[in-house]
Amino acid sequence: MNQKVGSEQMARGIEREATVETTQMALACPQCEGVVETVRHEDIVRYGDGESAVDLPVILPVRLCRSCGIEFLDHEAEKVKHEALCRHFGVLTPWEIREIRKRHDLSRAAFAELTGLGAASLGRWETGALIQSLANDRYLRLLSAPGGLRTLKGVIQRAHVDMELASRPVGPGQLRFRCLKPNLRTRQEARRFLLVKDAA
Repeated sequence: MNQKVGSEQMARGIEREATVETTQMALACPQCEGVVETVRHEDIVRYGDGESAVDLPVILPVRLCRSCGIEFLDHEAEKVKHEALCRHFGVLTPWEIREIRKRHDLSRAAFAELTGLGAASLGRWETGALIQSLANDRYLRLLSAPGGLRTLKGVIQRAHVDMELASRPVGPGQLRFRCLKPNLRTRQEARRFLLVKDAA
């Protein structure tokens, strides 16, 4: 998913504002197989359309080949853009979500089964293919809190006990539900309902 940076403005910006990393990466140029360096360039990621659009400042890692002069962006730049969007929405970044799961020493499938989250959705959040909803983000933050996963396990255990009690057969002379004696207000509301129903 290499993307060539073709604008003259960006090229000038790289020369003016960017700094070249001193350590050369083990990355070959896709055009001439030359050595590629990384140049950090200040840029803007625009999110949304029209008046509601927002500009998010980012520092993109631009790949630069000194041999042929080609400049391009790769998956690392997409990762930076995605994390900028996560910060804008106030949600966890993909690596933070992975860190929560790994802290509990759980595979993706095991974490999904325990939390009730979809394994496919969890995978998309961790790889940055999708940004989680605010509700799911808050759920993940609760799980990252001290004792969060232990509390969840306790809730699940109590739910299993409740289900087991509810599924037990009722013996003769035993009532599962207790009938409540209706009060005067309940009788009046029932009478009013019947009158409306008959009138219809």
